[in-house]
Amino acid sequence: MVLWDGSPHLWFGPGHPPCCLMAAIDDATGKLLAARFFPFEGSSGYLWLLKEIVKKYGIPMVIYQDRHGALHRNDHHWSLEEQLAGRREPTQVGLALQSLGIQAIPALSPQAKGRVERLFATLQDRLIAELRLRNIKTIEEANAFLQSIFLKDFNRRFAVRPRESQKAWREVSKDLDLDRIISFRYQATVGNDNTVRLGGLTLDLPPGPQRRSYAKLKVEARQLLNGSWRIYAKDQLIAKHSPTFLKEP
Repeated sequence: MVLWDGSPHLWFGPGHPPCCLMAAIDDATGKLLAARFFPFEGSSGYLWLLKEIVKKYGIPMVIYQDRHGALHRNDHHWSLEEQLAGRREPTQVGLALQSLGIQAIPALSPQAKGRVERLFATLQDRLIAELRLRNIKTIEEANAFLQSIFLKDFNRRFAVRPRESQKAWREVSKDLDLDRIISFRYQATVGNDNTVRLGGLTLDLPPGPQRRSYAKLKVEARQLLNGSWRIYAKDQLIAKHSPTFLKEP
């Protein structure tokens, strides 16, 4: 089981704006699987953690998490489609977990996820001291330090052997498109001008076979974690676009 969370804090000291350390830990070993600083706790951070975990270790069976809005629908809005279906769609992170067959278990109190809470208490002590010692004051510098030094040293000192040696991670199939699965997804209908509009963003589509238009076709827009876009008609990729960022939900 994996536990993950975000810890907003004054990581670089009181003279600097707060940011959020997003981290995931293996419950069986206490191993820090992935960690990265983000401006705030949100969907981008959780999706980054998920992709990093899956690439390095495989697909976990269960993720234990709190009821943050990026992980759990806390709003009371039901779309017409959801009303007709009788169920609400998960969050962007929930959709990615669902696609990978990962069970998400919500923790109802901080005490219920004590290991990850203790992890952040330790990090707010040790990591802040390390950052101050190296005069690290930016998210970019801190993330480079995490990847190059801190995670390896932390796991060498604190991770333990699991009680059971049987591997509980599912292997990632070679034909699994992680970039598509672990991304932001939006449903849209192509306009008469053969474009897809999402908020204030307009994505042009190239002509289809025999230079036909895709007007009125329902498509799926996927924004990858690097900001680039893919447009799919069912499972057929019909367009790509360079990075352009929407405001995160």
